[in-house]
Amino acid sequence: MGSGSGTVNGFLGMSAIGTGITYYSMPSNAYLSASIGTGSLNKTDVLAGNSDNGLALDTTIGKEWWVAPNWGLGLAGDCTYLPAKDKDIVRSNKNWSVTGFGLHFSATFN
Repeated sequence: MGSGSGTVNGFLGMSAIGTGITYYSMPSNAYLSASIGTGSLNKTDVLAGNSDNGLALDTTIGKEWWVAPNWGLGLAGDCTYLPAKDKDIVRSNKNWSVTGFGLHFSATFN
C-alpha cells in the first residue's frame, strides 16, 4: 500500500493542551518559547473525521519594542507540528499531520 499527500478544501480544527517555557532576554526584549503537549485534529468536508491524540509541539520567537513609556509593540513568528493517527477508519494505518506557521502582532501596556 502506498502513501501520498494532497489538497482538499474544508475546515481542519486542532485542539491541544500542554506545558511550555519562555526565555525572555533583557534589555533586547526578545523571547523564545517552546511548548509540548497532546492534541487532536478534526476535519469537516467530504473527508470528515477525527484523529487520535498525538504529540503537539510549538515554538515561538518574538521581539517587542517600547514605543512609549508604558506601551510596547511586538512581532513574533511560530511553528506548530502535530502528527496523529486516524481515529475513525477501522483497520486503518492512515496518519494525519499538520505543520502550521503563524505571525503574531502584540500591544503591551505596562
